[in-house]
Amino acid sequence: MFKRIVPTAAPADVECRDHAWQEWCDVYLAAIIENRRAVNQQILSAPPNPHAFFACGRDGAIISTGLCVVSFGCAVIECVATRPDARRQGGAMAVLRAILSRAAQQDAGLIGLQVVTSNLSAVRLCEGLGFVAGATKRFWVLKGDDGQQ
Repeated sequence: MFKRIVPTAAPADVECRDHAWQEWCDVYLAAIIENRRAVNQQILSAPPNPHAFFACGRDGAIISTGLCVVSFGCAVIECVATRPDARRQGGAMAVLRAILSRAAQQDAGLIGLQVVTSNLSAVRLCEGLGFVAGATKRFWVLKGDDGQQ
């Protein structure tokens, strides 16, 4: 999904840093499948510049995360995750709004992210912020000889 960036104010409850910190990693890595965690930790240690890591906090704890990388006038949103016990509290919305604000400051004109179409909550969140579908990717899962994925 993608949209044109319009300058907007960042929410006050979102922290922005130039590196991933432990609590940020704990929330994000818990949201991805276990066999991808090690490689994702390595990727997070050196994203391209300029980049920024975002975290929405409530009651002293991070509930949602996100990462933004800007290049060639475009911004890409990655690593959006929310703790399961904190869903529907506006954390992801706050992170995305903060990312949009930061991307505008970096002179990005377009911003995009990948959303799994079956994740209706994420699709609706993005649509509510003005994102539209731009392309569809299909991923195939190969089954082993025993028929298991």
